[in-house]
Amino acid sequence: PSCFFAWCSRAVPGRKRSAVIMALFVVGCEKSGKTDVNLESSWAKEAKEHPFLSNFPEYNYDFQGAYQKVFNVETYVLMDRKGTEAKLNEYKSKLTKAGFAEEELPVGNASSFSKTTDKGKLQANPSYLSGVVTVSYSLEQAK
Repeated sequence: PSCFFAWCSRAVPGRKRSAVIMALFVVGCEKSGKTDVNLESSWAKEAKEHPFLSNFPEYNYDFQGAYQKVFNVETYVLMDRKGTEAKLNEYKSKLTKAGFAEEELPVGNASSFSKTTDKGKLQANPSYLSGVVTVSYSLEQAK
């Protein structure tokens, strides 16, 4: 079954490119719907099911996640409810080593990492708040 979820987003003003911070809240589940939500998962399972994730470094911890595709943009949001700042910093380092350019956002410890490939524009937005590491991934496919 797929689950309902609510997005909480906030545009960050004052940037050349508008950045958006998103959080995912699982509200409830039903048998129909267009969003693929996994309440417990691993990187290997999700990257196999959603191949665009293989363009990003592996997140090495258990997490909950949700996938959605709207038009030509694929999005996946993971939440590690046993997150720590150390996990966040470790993952940011992996993104940098994988060639993603970092832009620090003026909201807590959130950052936006982006890279353009022949597949399109890749973006990862990791953040940490109250024991939860959240990473929002997206691929805007090349035209």
